[in-house]
Formats: sequence, C-alpha cells, structure tokens
Amino acid sequence: MSIRLRTVDGVRVALCAVESDPMPGDIYLDDGDHYALSMKFMQDWQEEMRYFPTDPPREWAVMETQKVRDAKEEMDKWQEELREKASIEELDEMIAYWEREKEQSSIEKISQDRIVYAQRQIDELKKLRSIKLERL
Repeated sequence: MSIRLRTVDGVRVALCAVESDPMPGDIYLDDGDHYALSMKFMQDWQEEMRYFPTDPPREWAVMETQKVRDAKEEMDKWQEELREKASIEELDEMIAYWEREKEQSSIEKISQDRIVYAQRQIDELKKLRSIKLERL
C-alpha cells in the first residue's frame, strides 16, 4: 500500500495514499518503499511492540481526519474495472501473479491472512476468466 507522510497541526502521520488527497509538503512512498520501511520498523522495534498501548495513539486520530475516501471501496472499484476490461491473457497474468504471491507467502511464512487473500484473488480471477471464455 502506498502512503503519504504528512504533518498535520504539528503531528507527523502516515496516510493511506488511496484514502487521502496529495497536499503540499507530503512525501509519497510507493508500495515497495512502504514495505521496506515496515520491515525495518519490525526489525528495530520488535521488543517495544510487546508494550504497544491499548489506546490508539493520537496519530491515529489525526490520520482519521485526513481520510477523504475508503481504501477498500476504492480498491474494489479499481479491481473490478481492471478485471472487466482485462483480456483472457491479462487475466492469466493476474492469476499467475497471485499464485506466485501465495507461494512466496508460504515459503516466507508470511501471515496466513496473506495466503488466504491471494487464494481469494485467484478464485475470483478464475471465475471471471471462465465467464469471459463462455461469452466467446
């Protein structure tokens, strides 16, 4: 997920790029940058995360004030548009991508949620592929 780093009323926050509009002074991090940063964060803060506060920090409240749309709804719309316009070959490429993601997640022992999500993507794409083939 790409993010924007922004300072709001003196509070530095990270925002979902899909849910927020660009503002002067934002620093944009693409998916790869965000992932790399999160891996470094996990490495540096392993011990401290055990003591994470149960009340959401003030940054979360500030982040919420910058949200102008829902990321899940936007991503669902984008994916639906992409899939509807996709050729059989493009759907095959998407299926192959998610199969690789699922395999890599299994090898790296990444969360079970990621594996389940990848399988859901594969199933939906295969269903859409079948529907498109029937229309031919």
